[in-house]
Amino acid sequence: DVIPSPMNAIPPDTHNSRVQCACQVGSSLWIVDRTNCITIVDISTGEVAKRLSSDTAFAPLDRRNGRMVIGDAMSPDKLKTKSDHITCCVAARNESEIWMGGNDGKIHVFDALRQKRVAELKKHVGAIQCLHYDPSSHLVFSGGNDFKIVSWRVVHDPPSTKASKGSPSG
Repeated sequence: DVIPSPMNAIPPDTHNSRVQCACQVGSSLWIVDRTNCITIVDISTGEVAKRLSSDTAFAPLDRRNGRMVIGDAMSPDKLKTKSDHITCCVAARNESEIWMGGNDGKIHVFDALRQKRVAELKKHVGAIQCLHYDPSSHLVFSGGNDFKIVSWRVVHDPPSTKASKGSPSG
């Protein structure tokens, strides 16, 4: 029998509203709330290490010169409304990336070390309900309200950059 035993509870005052999903990365917990604010909490102390507002965390990505850099206000990929909230998340690539699925059918990939969004992926129509990472195959699976399961191969950039890109496998 498995008997759950609560360890340290993360106090509710660490995040802004109802929790949508949470993902452990090393000794920290990434909490995404209903307002798409990301709070990074030190698990051992329960202290907030960093808070990213939705405007900061989901700022448009600049795709100039084939690179993705935060900050191009003309890019159309910013979350449009509060109804585009994040629904699920998973750690990938030895916890160096956080993949987050949203009601808008997009997957947002974050570099956990830099605490920045580095990619946005779209293959679903409608909300993404679940994400799973398989470390042996380097695949992330996403399941959505569109009845699709999409497998994404985690592709690594050349050594000069630290971000990875997802591409549908198959």
